Amino acid sequence: MKIYFMKRAAIDFFKINIGRLYVNYYMKDDNSWMEEEFGENPFVPFMEIPEFEMAPLLDDMTVGGIDFLNCKIVYKNLKILSESQASDERLWAGLCNGTFYKYVRQRHGYNVSGLKNKETDASGILSRFFFSGGTRSGFYRNTISKCWWVGRATYDKNNMTNHFEMLDSIGANDLSTKISDIFYSNTFASNPVILKGICDALRFFNDRGIRLSVHDNIRPALRYLNAVGGATLLDVLSSAEIKDIMVKRLSEILKGEIDDIEISSDESIEIEEDDNAPTINSGISNEDVEIKGDEIANLDFIEEESSTEDLLGKPEFVTWGCYIKLHMEKENKMITYHIPIESDKSRQLWLIEKKMLGKQVGHRVYLSGSWFELIEFGWDDDFNE
Repeated sequence: MKIYFMKRAAIDFFKINIGRLYVNYYMKDDNSWMEEEFGENPFVPFMEIPEFEMAPLLDDMTVGGIDFLNCKIVYKNLKILSESQASDERLWAGLCNGTFYKYVRQRHGYNVSGLKNKETDASGILSRFFFSGGTRSGFYRNTISKCWWVGRATYDKNNMTNHFEMLDSIGANDLSTKISDIFYSNTFASNPVILKGICDALRFFNDRGIRLSVHDNIRPALRYLNAVGGATLLDVLSSAEIKDIMVKRLSEILKGEIDDIEISSDESIEIEEDDNAPTINSGISNEDVEIKGDEIANLDFIEEESSTEDLLGKPEFVTWGCYIKLHMEKENKMITYHIPIESDKSRQLWLIEKKMLGKQVGHRVYLSGSWFELIEFGWDDDFNE
């Protein structure tokens, strides 16, 4: 397949005239109208690569799920691009308006939705098909560009088991907000060590079946980490130390032990939610936040001997990473099972373990000719004979 650049003169033309031309993105199924409007072919060949297809646009897939798959697909197939080439608006405008015009149009529902508001409709076209708000902003707002840059940041060539383990830790849920908070607003993605620490922290909770809210949990923890960077050089910390800071803060937030840091600026972050609202980002720097008391001065990393229970408290129900003690009535004996963390694929769960997931003390199940009653459970890291 051929990849095309969009001519700079063409980009300028369509941007300047977007107030008149944006309706075509809603009404025209192919991009032949662009040459008619511009007066000549707006594209020039750039390179030829093997054919590939973007993520399927299925009814049961969320927008986050589609973008999540595309982060892997786009980067995997366009790894050949240099950072300089990937920073060029002509490339992404060429892909969005040329090779993948129909796909991007359908991805945002322009083929089925009607015109609403001229200003917001036109603004959405600019950010999704071109760059708007500056080059860096364009990286994470353009439909295909953001997938390449997120894929690049989370691709680990040394992880032969899963090159995209970091992206899997971030997850597809509310991905647009995560991209804004992690990759754009706080620029953590510019340091792979910091990014890995953040992803490892998210994986810590994912592995134990604890689902974090981006708004209530992840964003406040990232604000805290960003503020820590105002007093401590995050660049000198290891990914394990970054993970410890994040895990500790997220645990405190989950247990309601701390309040969110104060934002002294009136700025806020607006991102593209899964309802396809236009994307507008406003970054918060560490100069805009204030941590109460001496939190940074007294910052301590989690010691190796810290237990999971100390961090998370006792689990409310059986989940991944738990041990369970069962009373087997038939033989009147206690049996202990150790449920692995969710990312551990070394073995399949026993049927009794599957039956106990999500259950609490006192739950009974009949298997293999005997009743089994859940007597005790807790985090496997804290198991004592």
